[in-house]
Amino acid sequence: MTEQELLKLEGHLLATQAAIRGLILASPDAKIAARAVLDEINKLAAAALPSTLPDALVTGIDDAKQRLLPSKRDWLARG
Repeated sequence: MTEQELLKLEGHLLATQAAIRGLILASPDAKIAARAVLDEINKLAAAALPSTLPDALVTGIDDAKQRLLPSKRDWLARG
C-alpha cells in the first residue's frame, strides 16, 4: 500500500469517527448511545485478545474508544 493510499484510508477512518460521535450526540439519549458504542468496542477487544491478531490491531481497537466517544467539550457544547 502506498503512502497516499494509507493517508486516504486514515482520512476515511477519521471521518467515520467524527460521524459516530455526531450520531451519538444527536441521539435522543446520547448517554445510552455512547454506552452502547463502548460496549460494542469492548466486546470486539475481548474477542481479539485471545486471537492471533497483531498487537497493533488490538491496540488500535482499544485506542478507538477515545476517538469514537464524545469528548467533555462535545458534551458541554450539546447543553
